[in-house]
Amino acid sequence: MCCPGCGAKLPEEGDCLACGQAQPNLQVPLPPATDPHVAPARPGWRELSPVNKAVCILIAVGLAIPAMLILKAVEKEVKWWLWIRPGNTFVIENQSGQLITMATISVNDRPGKPAEGGTIRFENIPMGGEHSRSARARVSQFFIQGRLADGTWFAGGGSPPRGPYRIIISPGGEIDFGFGKPVPAWDN
Repeated sequence: MCCPGCGAKLPEEGDCLACGQAQPNLQVPLPPATDPHVAPARPGWRELSPVNKAVCILIAVGLAIPAMLILKAVEKEVKWWLWIRPGNTFVIENQSGQLITMATISVNDRPGKPAEGGTIRFENIPMGGEHSRSARARVSQFFIQGRLADGTWFAGGGSPPRGPYRIIISPGGEIDFGFGKPVPAWDN
């Protein structure tokens, strides 16, 4: 390549040796720290001082604990809507041949304590009809009692498999839970 000013041969780098003119189209790269298109380098974990490392750890832990508490609360709601709620429905089917005037189901009932899952009340279930209600808690055990129109009482319960729970009241107040042998009615 020749110098445009004097025509002398240019060295590979630098200005023309004959006239001192700079080489045309010569671009000298800027150092990375001053290049406006390159972000300044951040110090890595190894370059941080022990105090800065401790501050980073405290911030991470301080953010992680509330996040875990929020996730735990969300997990309970998700379990309720996806797992517990669809499977905790009780359906009473009346095949007794008469009106069921009243029936109550105590969910997670323990002797001497109130029902943890609440009490579900059904009234006036017609012959051949069925009514359904949902419990407020996951069902581990339940107890049902009720009365037919002729005064016959029925009662029973157990620890069923996962719901929904279909309880069939047959003639004479016999109870079929669908997971075992029918339970006979009992008289007053």
